[in-house]
Amino acid sequence: MSMLKKLSFLFPVGGLKETAKRFPLSAACVAVLFAVVFAVIHDLIDDDEEFFGRIAVLSVCGYFWFGAAKLLAESKGWDHAKYLAAGIPVFAGMGAIIFMSPQWGLHLIYIIPALLLAVVVAGYVIKNNDDLSFWFFNRMTWFGVAMAYIAGIVMAGGLSLALLSVHYLFDLKFDEKIYGDIWSFSCILLGPLYALSWVPKKFSFVKEECNDPPGLAFMVNWIAAPLVAIYMLILYAYFVKILVVGELPKGHLSYMVSGFGAAGVLTYLFSWPLRETGTPLLRFVHRFFFPALLIPVAMQFLAIGVRIGEYGITEQRYLVALSAVWFAIVAVAFTIKKPPIKFIPATLAVLMALASFGPWGGVSVSGNSQFHRLEKLLTQYEILQGGKIVKTQKEIPFADRQNISSIIDYLNQTKRDEWLRPWLEKPGETWMFPGSYKITEEMGFEYVGPYFQLPQENQFSYNNYGGRNGGNPGIDVRGFDYVLDSQYVYLRPENGASKWEMKWPAQDDIRMPEIEASVEGQVLIVKVGGAMPLRFDVGGYVAKEMETGKLHEKTELQMEAQSGGLRGRIVFYSINGEMKEGKPEVTNMSFRLLIGVDP
Repeated sequence: MSMLKKLSFLFPVGGLKETAKRFPLSAACVAVLFAVVFAVIHDLIDDDEEFFGRIAVLSVCGYFWFGAAKLLAESKGWDHAKYLAAGIPVFAGMGAIIFMSPQWGLHLIYIIPALLLAVVVAGYVIKNNDDLSFWFFNRMTWFGVAMAYIAGIVMAGGLSLALLSVHYLFDLKFDEKIYGDIWSFSCILLGPLYALSWVPKKFSFVKEECNDPPGLAFMVNWIAAPLVAIYMLILYAYFVKILVVGELPKGHLSYMVSGFGAAGVLTYLFSWPLRETGTPLLRFVHRFFFPALLIPVAMQFLAIGVRIGEYGITEQRYLVALSAVWFAIVAVAFTIKKPPIKFIPATLAVLMALASFGPWGGVSVSGNSQFHRLEKLLTQYEILQGGKIVKTQKEIPFADRQNISSIIDYLNQTKRDEWLRPWLEKPGETWMFPGSYKITEEMGFEYVGPYFQLPQENQFSYNNYGGRNGGNPGIDVRGFDYVLDSQYVYLRPENGASKWEMKWPAQDDIRMPEIEASVEGQVLIVKVGGAMPLRFDVGGYVAKEMETGKLHEKTELQMEAQSGGLRGRIVFYSINGEMKEGKPEVTNMSFRLLIGVDP
């Protein structure tokens, strides 16, 4: 028996061969992706090299796009030349974005959904408005995708367990990289090809062929439809509250409406064959979901508008706004006159595709929005003068200091720090992004992180997790022998343990005495072996510091204690508490402890 026949006994090799012939460019893309992953596993290329990461991502995009282009060509009866003419230019455009844009990863937020939706509608563009055929074609396709990956996972898991069994039973050792080869082959090469083999070769089906998968009726009748109805009632109850109280909708409402809209649309599409035979609640969803979506969409526009007005546009907010536009389009369309159901994914595919590139796209609009917000704030507080950053002499409110810090973080994290270069670069110096803490310091204020909050009137807090240079604040260890791991401590016994064991840093072949900590009121007690304990009066220290200024404005807080030949220093990362009868009471704190032993 030939090797091909042996493989055919285990896997549909002949079917996969036919699939590769039907979708040659998609097959080539997954082959390239597998080659890149194989090379990374075997250290043939550096996995930190971004170039190969871009090749891998472009291969994924090509797999979906060339699959969609092939379905379009088949449905229209195009020859191979027209198929290439439709597929290659778009693939080249995606390659230009992925290889030329520093923000290429952000573009994928829009590109990947657009490609998946293109696969859904490609075989039914312009003509072929048979809803049942459209539904069944996608039911077969995506059910096949699920089955393909289940098969891939089972295969990879089974082979891995077999090798582990051989290793355990016969003490045979295998290179660990073989497991990576097995999983990458199963999930990156075999799985995608097997998924394509499930794609139907025709686009029109008669009613008798269009069976729904087992379990679908139960899922949509008794799970999906009730959840959509419950969510609808919750949203409408909130809208009534808005009218009664007269308050603007909360910014996060837009995300809730997006969730409700997505759940309703998916339920509508999945249950299409059951729209007339399902439970009364499912039939209600099919009849009234889109009219009922109109008011939530209006509120979504208002909520995301409030959010954008306060914090500008980001890629995520652009996506939410885009979803609101899509919901509005389909809600109006299906309320006035029900178009073919392919209209639902097709409109979203077009919107996502348009949002993935160009000056109107999500990445460009978001970056420009945040940069102009920063420029406006810096100009308002006279930090940006003559095109350069200078120390401000003005008092900047906490909220604006936090906004400035947040935008600088955003520009750095999205690889737009070069945009700040003209403002910060000094003649004769090599440009390197100095970090958000250093930049805000040059602006004349302390960096304010996204989770920092001004304490309430009866509360106080201090936070220095980031330090001035990012990461944990630097610690001066001179004069001390040991630096213990970070500690988080409650000073109220009802909130946590009042006594616990602390861990020494790793010391090879050295037996260290036990170190135990406990809390008595506002005092932290540290006992090392049989030595006299170190007592840190945290409450007293905080009270003294608060006499000289607000705690959250302090740049560094640390206190020391000594007992006999033992010295200790606490470097605080955070302190939180509340005022009681005019005196501070610390509720919790985090810190590192330094221990020094005198000779």
